[in-house]
Amino acid sequence: MAIVSPDVRDIVTGVFVRSTQAGPARESATVARALGLLQGPLDQNFQVDIKAIEDGIDEELPFRDALVFHGQLPRQGDIEHWAQTVRWLYQQLLEVDACQPGGVNRIQVLLAAWSALDVGSVGLEAIAETLAATRIAESAKALLDVTGFQFPEITDSASATWVRKVIEDVKEGKFGELEHALRALRPGVGSDTRAAVSLLWRLKPEILAQLICTRDSLLFSLVVCQVLEGAAPVFALRVENVPFKFVSLPYMQLLNQTIPEFDAQETLTRMLVQVASTTHWRGWLVAAYRHPHLSSIEAGALATTLAQLEERHWADFVEAVDISTARGSAEAFSETLSAFASSVGHDKARPMWELAFRRWNSWDYNSEKDSFFLSSPLTCSFDFPVSMYYAHMAPESLASEEAKLADEVENVEQKWFSSESAAITERNRLASRLRLVKHGRAIAAEGAQALPPRVQADSEFVAVRYRFFDANAALRRVMGG
Repeated sequence: MAIVSPDVRDIVTGVFVRSTQAGPARESATVARALGLLQGPLDQNFQVDIKAIEDGIDEELPFRDALVFHGQLPRQGDIEHWAQTVRWLYQQLLEVDACQPGGVNRIQVLLAAWSALDVGSVGLEAIAETLAATRIAESAKALLDVTGFQFPEITDSASATWVRKVIEDVKEGKFGELEHALRALRPGVGSDTRAAVSLLWRLKPEILAQLICTRDSLLFSLVVCQVLEGAAPVFALRVENVPFKFVSLPYMQLLNQTIPEFDAQETLTRMLVQVASTTHWRGWLVAAYRHPHLSSIEAGALATTLAQLEERHWADFVEAVDISTARGSAEAFSETLSAFASSVGHDKARPMWELAFRRWNSWDYNSEKDSFFLSSPLTCSFDFPVSMYYAHMAPESLASEEAKLADEVENVEQKWFSSESAAITERNRLASRLRLVKHGRAIAAEGAQALPPRVQADSEFVAVRYRFFDANAALRRVMGG
């Protein structure tokens, strides 16, 4: 749904409203030629030349493009020409029968021309109420029922293989590759398809929603979202097909421009609640929330959604998030879970801390990787929930855990290691754990901030003895912050 200036909107609205009223009609020579090609038996490989129709309409009514692209207001005679041509197309659409031989081809020609004369579906929006009493929506569905769609031409085998993998993954409920592919997978959408999708969305949205589910085609979902743009996420709330919902996500940023009465975060929350009731919940989380983003619509929506769900959904979420040591991951995850805890209450949030602790404890700062080297204690995305786990531990148990870890850190050299780097890594692994235990105690005692202080060496001796080097601190100096 393109953003159209008020002047252009007023002119286009006037043209289309007048087209549904009695008055003279002007036949389009371009459309007449295209319809003439449909007379008699057609070759089974025959295809309507949509590009030729679009180009022909532009030549017949050049003032439309002059208005849209150059802001040149058409003369009154040009506006009348425009309205008469649209009126003729409107009358033809009222008469065409999809069940007659060649009927769908006629619909295709007429809708292509009609769309080419509109601007951002402004005209369709203006006369939608009038069209609801006609069979034009049924004609649009008849066209979509038989229309096939293609991705832009793929010339190399590697890209073709990748597209096939994306499609197969989606069928299996895996959206990871699709999340990366959405910017690249842009099918060509002709004016005929654009008009048909827009008509059904405006007039019979339940039919379009059912068509998406019946076809269960990633390509068709991409086409519909490409046409609806900012309206796609709101429409996705009416569509049971989960891949369609996922494909609509990139258009969330356009939602408030397209449908101002809908809030993007609230819309996404409703969508996530719907997805949580399906088998696609885990796959969606892995693709969309593996790496949390700070201060995002997605983070706010997820926090609100988790508060409405059950512990089994929380478990899928904890498993989906990457235990990343990247800069900013702890802050982003903390923001989401802090909002979640505020919503449900800290007592009810305890199962979330336990789930996070179990995964973090099993990960143990990559202890299963013999070649992994820790140059300093590590921050990770699970710093906040693990600290909260310790904060809710019984005081005597927490004190015992802290004392045990402190002793192990202090006496790490009493163990045998195959190399100096292995000893340093083990000490920093233990210190990473101790860091979160101490912060958990601070939260329980003082209500400390969500995340522990930045990593630093215990003393100058420790920094030299264990060759302390905080990679994240070095990155902060380079990146700032």
